[in-house]
Amino acid sequence: MPPKRGGKPLVNKGSTNGPNQGGVNANAPPDPNNSIVRLEELLNQHRQNQPPVAGAPPARQAQNVATFKSFKSLNPPEFHGTSYPIAARVWLREIKKTFEIVGVENDKKTLFAAYMLKEEANYWWEAKRNLEGTTVISWDRFMEIFLEKYFPRHMEAQMELKFLQLKQDSMTAAEYENKFSELSRFVPHYVDTDAKRTRCFQQGMTPWIQNKVAVLEILDYATLV
Repeated sequence: MPPKRGGKPLVNKGSTNGPNQGGVNANAPPDPNNSIVRLEELLNQHRQNQPPVAGAPPARQAQNVATFKSFKSLNPPEFHGTSYPIAARVWLREIKKTFEIVGVENDKKTLFAAYMLKEEANYWWEAKRNLEGTTVISWDRFMEIFLEKYFPRHMEAQMELKFLQLKQDSMTAAEYENKFSELSRFVPHYVDTDAKRTRCFQQGMTPWIQNKVAVLEILDYATLV
């Protein structure tokens, strides 16, 4: 006679994949109402929808830093000191152009420009720098005291007067144009448009040329010269 079976088998009727502690199915999908699960889903969705940054740099990328070597490679002009104001303005303009090309940061401009001061100009700068009472002189301050020395305000007024009184007289057309261009750099507000530049140039021409040009009503400087 076969032995009797000892009771009912312990089977979780609510699961076809086997029992788990506490009656919870280990293979069941996560509860969408669970806050942690929901947060993970949102984070994953954000990562997937995040567009790639165009031209994103690598983790470490060398920055383009203007060095004194790169500045000197363009052969910026030296300044030895002069009583001729145009030379001082020309030097300052060329230094600015070099800074722009190389991309010199503002905190380096005074150091780089001061290095190009030689002889009398360097002696003046060393004395002036000591009087400033600080070892750090901004580029704006450098330009201010440089122009005070080599292109003072009374000189600026004189150059404006020379520009307004400029006449062609016995000069050739090329000589008159060169002189006009030289003086016009000191009075930019008189030549800040092509029409204004043309009108000022025309007013200084010899009378007989001026009369002929006036009939044509030329407003383009390139055409006039």
